[in-house]
Amino acid sequence: TPPVCAMILTFGMTNLGILTGGGAQVIAVQQFALRLATPLILLGADLRKVSRGSGVLLKAFLLGTLGTLAGSMAGFAVLRGPFIKALGADAARVASALTA
Repeated sequence: TPPVCAMILTFGMTNLGILTGGGAQVIAVQQFALRLATPLILLGADLRKVSRGSGVLLKAFLLGTLGTLAGSMAGFAVLRGPFIKALGADAARVASALTA
């Protein structure tokens, strides 16, 4: 896609020394271009084709997500006493941060 080609060309020219890098203005422009390129890539995607092609992968991802959630909840339930004793009121927050 054009945004990806533009990013690759820019990175390549910077590495070859054709474009200067490291200046505050260059960094600001690169960050802006990167933020702009990501939605442009997603807008060009055919969602029907993506959903058909990623069906098995999506099911595996959802299964892994549910397994992680169940494991973290079971672990917190088993270790709730020591966890609350060590962390106090922040125990649930720490458990959720570790799960994420």
